[in-house]
Amino acid sequence: MSKYYVTTSIVYINNTPHLGYIYELVGTDVLARYHRMIGDETFFLTGSDEHSQNVQRRAQEEGVTTAEYTGRMAEVYRQIESRFGISYDRFIRTEDADHVRGVQALISKIQARGDIYKGAYEGWYCVSCEAFKQEKDLVDGLCPIHRTTPDWIREKNYFFRLSKYAEPLRQHFTDHPGFLVPDVRRNEILRLIEGGLDDISVSRAGQAWGI
Repeated sequence: MSKYYVTTSIVYINNTPHLGYIYELVGTDVLARYHRMIGDETFFLTGSDEHSQNVQRRAQEEGVTTAEYTGRMAEVYRQIESRFGISYDRFIRTEDADHVRGVQALISKIQARGDIYKGAYEGWYCVSCEAFKQEKDLVDGLCPIHRTTPDWIREKNYFFRLSKYAEPLRQHFTDHPGFLVPDVRRNEILRLIEGGLDDISVSRAGQAWGI
């Protein structure tokens, strides 16, 4: 018997589910059911990502607390999954107590290694993506996904020293070619690493909703 783990994306719940989410959910369910059928020890995870500016903004628009809004929306997603007979083993929420403890433990370990520091960052920020965009990623000055003009933002955040691990990651992928498959994805990640890894923000200024 083999072990098989599969997960959907853990979706932002600032809106109700759309067709693309249902498509992903059903496809993942098919994979989980198949592996159970052939005798694999299978774990199927899905859930809701509740800590984002868009989620907080949506709650404010509806005049409720963010906790009230996320609790209601998580139940909407659960009901959709029940309606489609999705056989997940766990629906995980950002607000679940064990998830909160896990995140806190992980950040504490990273901080103890000296890999988190306080710094400032400025750049083009797409509110819909909730991500900073490099100049080269913009198309005619617009976010290529949402076709909106990003805001120029300067923030003081906490950062993870991802750049420190560029060479160890490259060496690991070289020494273990089967670690990441298929080859097209492995080569994509190697090109990303060779292009240089930037430190990434692990906090967001001006937002109280989070772990």
